[in-house]
Amino acid sequence: MGVNVNTEFLSLAERFLHCNVGSLPFIYLGLPVGVNPRRESTWKPLLESLARKLGVWRNRFISLGSRVVLLNSVLNSIPIFYLSFLKLPLKVWKQIVKLQRNFLWGGANLDRKIAWVSWDKLCRPKPDGGLGIRDLHAVNLALLGKWRWRLLSGGHAIWKDIIFARYGLLYLSPHFGGRPSGFSGASLWWKDVSLLGTSAEVAYDWFAEGIIKRVGDGSSSSFWFDPWVRGASLKFQWRRELSLWEIELLQALLAAIENHPVLGAIGSWSWRHDSTGIFSVKSAYLLLTAGVVPNVLDSLLAKDRVSTRQNLLQRRVIRDPGDALCAFCGASMEAVDHLLVTYDFISPVWKNMLGWLLIWHATVWAIWNSLNGVIFARGTVSVESLVDKVKLSSWKWYMAKNPGNICSFYEWGVQPILCWSR
Repeated sequence: MGVNVNTEFLSLAERFLHCNVGSLPFIYLGLPVGVNPRRESTWKPLLESLARKLGVWRNRFISLGSRVVLLNSVLNSIPIFYLSFLKLPLKVWKQIVKLQRNFLWGGANLDRKIAWVSWDKLCRPKPDGGLGIRDLHAVNLALLGKWRWRLLSGGHAIWKDIIFARYGLLYLSPHFGGRPSGFSGASLWWKDVSLLGTSAEVAYDWFAEGIIKRVGDGSSSSFWFDPWVRGASLKFQWRRELSLWEIELLQALLAAIENHPVLGAIGSWSWRHDSTGIFSVKSAYLLLTAGVVPNVLDSLLAKDRVSTRQNLLQRRVIRDPGDALCAFCGASMEAVDHLLVTYDFISPVWKNMLGWLLIWHATVWAIWNSLNGVIFARGTVSVESLVDKVKLSSWKWYMAKNPGNICSFYEWGVQPILCWSR
């Protein structure tokens, strides 16, 4: 197979080397090369392989516990080679989940039975009430994240040189992607690896947020762009020139830089979600499946896709406009902004959380959860209990996502930024 050569030269090379001329796509070590990973036909061999494996178990009685073991040890292991290089399309992932779900509840014959528990709950770790079934979508993202880590970490390789030459990566950054002119002309593989955290399924760049820079002699570090102070880039912390009254902020920055440890060798990258500082697929998978509740709720609230009475009225679930009034005050229409911000009972909560606006997600979640508890569980709520709930739940989420960062609940209660800045 020739690259950037004419047919005449290719024929001469074929006769000289006594080999056949190949073409794209082709199979190398069982993996298709030169295919479009976004086409469903690319994944057809994988789906057929899963179906054949299920056919071997057909007409055999397998207990529910054994099916869980087979799901993790066999069915979820078959696609790993594919997933380590190609990004799984959402449509294909749903087909695989359908096979897995039917096998779990219906047995090897894939009989359609009632799925008593949603699939996302089954994929939760066992201590969190799930069965520990691996979510292949999260596994796929974690495996692709390994390629980004290999580009950042030291060492030379031919494939790295090709990437650098083609896309102009003269400066390494965890936020890299595309080329200076954007993604025009970039390969699908490079787009998928570069956009791990900005896809429709994942709302934030989890890889870039998990990377910090260990400063060495300064030759390989960028003062302004690298996340070396408090785990964040100074570019995002200081977006404009300071006003006179902000001079104290500059002094705080200089103090942070002065006390920052500097290594004697060349600087290196570190993965904050593993105690070794080295990226691992396991730590990335645990990060992606941590199930932080506010992310999902924030997305629904931003799209106004929650069951407020105003939305129920618009969808004609409620017919009488009088029934769409707020369940608490009975005066205003029950809308998202009213329940979470302008409602007289909620306003004092935000005033108490002025020093906590960096974790406003936890405040939104606590308000929404508590108001639903009043309606559906006939519970009671107060401003003080809401504030305490925000602090406790956000502290638990922080400790779960940052196990190596020791922060007492007292420190968190005083000011959470003290813990984030470590």
